[in-house]
Order: sequence, then structure tokens, then C-alpha cells
Amino acid sequence: MESISKQVKEQMIQNYINTVDFCGDFSVAKMKSDLKTILHEMPALEVKYVKNNLLTEDKKGNKVNIVDEKVKSVVIAFTDGFDNNGNIVVHRVEFYI
Repeated sequence: MESISKQVKEQMIQNYINTVDFCGDFSVAKMKSDLKTILHEMPALEVKYVKNNLLTEDKKGNKVNIVDEKVKSVVIAFTDGFDNNGNIVVHRVEFYI
């Protein structure tokens, strides 16, 4: 059974992620800071990218490598109290962009 705290934190994270413009300028440091304010803890944050390379030629016949890098997903880990043995419970959520 999921705790209410976990459900609330996941909803707050999802609401925040929906406001981030991943196609424009965004900062992992700012995201961590914002999430710390929202969750009252410093979450672990991983941004996964997908990279596409396009090899083409310019008008002079020189090789040109165009790299297109986009955010694929964001993984956030946060805590949710302690289990019956006194160990910290950590949850991970992944949002696909």
C-alpha cells in the first residue's frame, strides 16, 4: 500500500515537471533547488538525454556533423519516512518528456 505522503510528493513533483520547459533553457541546479523547496528535502535528480547525430555535407563538400540532443526523461528520487526496520524508504519516479 502506498503512503499518502508518497502520493502527495509524486503529485507535487509532476506538477513542477509540467512547468519546466525542457526544449528551452533549463538548469538541473535550479530544478534541484525548486524541488528542495517543494519537498523540503534535496532529491536526487537525473536527466536522461537522447542524442541524434546527422552527418551531411556543406556546399563545398566538407563533412558537417549536426548533433541534436533532447531530454528523454527525468528521474527523481525522494524519501518517504522509514520502514519497520528503521531504514529510510526511497522512491524513484521517472517522467518521460
